[in-house]
Amino acid sequence: MNIYDFAIIGGGVVGCAIARELARYKAEILLLERECDVCFGTSGRNSGVSHAGFYIPPNTLKAKLNVLGNRMLPTLCNELDVPFREIGKLVVAKNDDEIKYLEKLKRQGEKNGVVGLRIIDKEEIRELEPRVNGIKALYSPRSGILDPFELTIALAENAMENGADIMLNCEVRDIHVREEFFELKTERGDFRAEYLINSSGLSADEISRMVGIEKYKIYPCRGEYHVLDK
Repeated sequence: MNIYDFAIIGGGVVGCAIARELARYKAEILLLERECDVCFGTSGRNSGVSHAGFYIPPNTLKAKLNVLGNRMLPTLCNELDVPFREIGKLVVAKNDDEIKYLEKLKRQGEKNGVVGLRIIDKEEIRELEPRVNGIKALYSPRSGILDPFELTIALAENAMENGADIMLNCEVRDIHVREEFFELKTERGDFRAEYLINSSGLSADEISRMVGIEKYKIYPCRGEYHVLDK
């Protein structure tokens, strides 16, 4: 049986980032991904936006991690040679009620520690984006974009360069919780790890149930993107 210090389930951006960080230390690390490559789940099915953190209610863990991650991402991308464009974001209002919502977002973002938020008028909107039609907008200069595939693959490659093992096409079928370790049953054999990290995305509740944690239930929501020729 293969023995590791850490086993990470899920090869999305979170799992690969954890593998990369742990690979900085003297530890045996295994990442298990059920698909044929990393970034095949929700990590590769999103807009690739680094949100500044003004949408999230203050005093929550999500708000704290969002703002911290936004600040760390440019440095991380530079280390991994992944292009990152801090192009900013406009949240546009077309009436007075929507302006009130912008003011709420600004206050919320400032409580979260987001810097540089401004409400701008239509003249400045047109300077930034001439085709946008609105009377006011919340401008967030710290919002940016990147390719989630490039980032996740770069994280995985860097983790492997530092000694981490990544097993693809390796779905976890069952987990036995022993006194001092976890025993993982997979399509490609059995593995043992002292610590188990669940970063399996939409399957995280299923993995949790394998170790006796029943209180979590994920309710997935499907988003849509419209691709235009102009």
